[in-house]
Amino acid sequence: MPKEDTFYAIFQLRDHPPHEHWNDGQPKQAAFSPRGCLHIADLKAQPSALLREPLDSLNLELPRAALDDLAEDIGVPRLSNLAVPDPWQTPDPQLTQLQPLIVSALAEAGTVGPLFSGQLLLAAATHLAEAYGGLRRTIIRTGGLAPWQERRAREMIASTLGSEISLAQIAAECCLSMSHFCKAFKVSTGLTPHGWLQQCRLDRARHLLQQSTHSLAEVAVLCGFADQSHFSRIFHRKTGMTPGRWRRQQL
Repeated sequence: MPKEDTFYAIFQLRDHPPHEHWNDGQPKQAAFSPRGCLHIADLKAQPSALLREPLDSLNLELPRAALDDLAEDIGVPRLSNLAVPDPWQTPDPQLTQLQPLIVSALAEAGTVGPLFSGQLLLAAATHLAEAYGGLRRTIIRTGGLAPWQERRAREMIASTLGSEISLAQIAAECCLSMSHFCKAFKVSTGLTPHGWLQQCRLDRARHLLQQSTHSLAEVAVLCGFADQSHFSRIFHRKTGMTPGRWRRQQL
């Protein structure tokens, strides 16, 4: 792997047998790694491996710059290292719970937007930093966004209902790290950025259902849902009825 200032978390989705492994060209022996276990490699050591068996794992790159942002955001010293206590054999129950959500969000990119998947990845990175890097919150920020930040964030989300925008883009526009932005946005609005996006899409959908003759499939596309099925599922979950039934009641 390329040499860079990044940590590489490898979470096994199936048992993996022992294999040959090198750090900085020095041979190592990677132990048997059961399903649900985690290993974290430091890419500054330019690790390499010879894999002779099928491999199925969730791999997360954690650049040191991103970890530094996390530490700065919560007011603690930067991490000196990120390592598991038992290489290749450290079980991680929290990542076991997050992993299906992350894999599903990345696999279903058409129905799950980057705001939601970004928050899942941020949660995973924060957990790894706390569990294996000693990151501990000593300052709890309770303040929300400044009025201009909240206004800008809402405008950006509302203006991209039919397309995609990433959490990083909105946070950068507000001059905040992603983790600080997510917490401050929820304090200000009572919703996560993804929750706000869904609410905006549903508000627009209600308007179109009342004020236009667009078909349900057309409304779904205009409001940024993946398709009519996705639109109907979210609409029913939030209102307790299908879009078609809601429209008939309104008319």
